[in-house]
Amino acid sequence: MIEPRPAPGTTVGKLEAEHAPRRGAPNGDGHGRLAQWFGLRDLVPLSVSSVGPLFSVAATGGVMAAQAGWWTLPAIALLAVPFVISSFVFRLLNHHFPHAGASYHWSARIVGRSVSRYQAWIVILPHFFSIPPIAIPAGTYTLALVAPGTHPPAAVSLAVTLFWIGFAAVPLLLGARPTARITQLFFAIETVSLVAFAALGITSWRRLAVPIHFGRPPVGGILVVAVVAATILDGWEIDSYAAEESRRPRAHPGVGGIVGALGALCFYASLYPLLLDETPIRLLAGSSDPLTA
Repeated sequence: MIEPRPAPGTTVGKLEAEHAPRRGAPNGDGHGRLAQWFGLRDLVPLSVSSVGPLFSVAATGGVMAAQAGWWTLPAIALLAVPFVISSFVFRLLNHHFPHAGASYHWSARIVGRSVSRYQAWIVILPHFFSIPPIAIPAGTYTLALVAPGTHPPAAVSLAVTLFWIGFAAVPLLLGARPTARITQLFFAIETVSLVAFAALGITSWRRLAVPIHFGRPPVGGILVVAVVAATILDGWEIDSYAAEESRRPRAHPGVGGIVGALGALCFYASLYPLLLDETPIRLLAGSSDPLTA
């Protein structure tokens, strides 16, 4: 005997639809839904770790100091404004239209599919071409840590770089849950390291202080720093692309992005002044850049 089901519009029907199991359940067209594993404690580390505050400071500190000196700080602060505003816009759109396509899906609904296809390429290509600027410094710094003072051949540097690319690809291929767990681990390590560096910098402030000198604003250098800052602040919105894998798709996605954007800004606002105050600009500017060395 087939048990009658409550009408969708009734209170009982709404409660049943709200609490029905959704992990991997088929939708109306017969296709399986994404497994909803992510909670807020998973989405926040995803967003903050995608920004990579500690790695970004190490990879771009010298470049920024060479281009703008102390003007690096107002350049980052100015560029942070549209990113923070965008994070709240993403939160609002996630509340109404949670979707794994995120900005691509929203533009398709609001503007049209032609614009959304163009936007899809804008989203995909930067993520693809950002792999070398991230992986090459990771390989270079790994070799500098393991074998300081040596000059390994190009083949060794390439092998270490490819290792980190493969290492990052493994959890992605394993699925959402391993990716979240590994991201949480690296998020904890990075947060502890940032706090330790900040504490060390604060305790050594008076002993190592360098005179603050802004001078005339280097317009070209500030523009270069703004471009670099855009790359290091990017990634906060990654939790929006996990909206359909969230256990509360209308409540949690977007919150991680806000925390990621504001958290990254707080990291940079704390560490860059310490970095510039304790290390002469000429030494920072003379530090080797893995992408140009």
